[in-house]
Amino acid sequence: YQMITPLREALAGAQEKLAGAEAVVQVVTDKVKELEAKVAELTSEFDKATEEKNDLVANAELTSRKLNMAQRLVSGLADEKIRWGENIKTMRTTACLLYTSDAADEEDSVDLVGRRIIKKKKRYTTQNVNAVHAAKSDRCTEK
Repeated sequence: YQMITPLREALAGAQEKLAGAEAVVQVVTDKVKELEAKVAELTSEFDKATEEKNDLVANAELTSRKLNMAQRLVSGLADEKIRWGENIKTMRTTACLLYTSDAADEEDSVDLVGRRIIKKKKRYTTQNVNAVHAAKSDRCTEK
């Protein structure tokens, strides 16, 4: 009995320490589970935010490409406007030169139709040629 009593007391002390340690382990385990849940939640939020950021970056790149294409289109159209304006000026100048040429000395009169020049043979009296010449000269100076 003398040997068993100290061993029982040692066992009881060890069991108390074990129960205390198990309580500490349980508290730590609960805290770890709580932190793991928080990490999982934050990881999920981070993944969602990263996905949203990637979507926004892709959308920004697409918008940037569209903007670049639109700017190129507008620039091209502006160049076309300039080119067409120059063509119109050239055609008006050519028309005025043709209209104001000395039509009385020539048998051909020239009419501009689009980009083609069509020659028509007509005989005009001096009076008709002067009237046409005056009307066409007025059109050239108006523009």
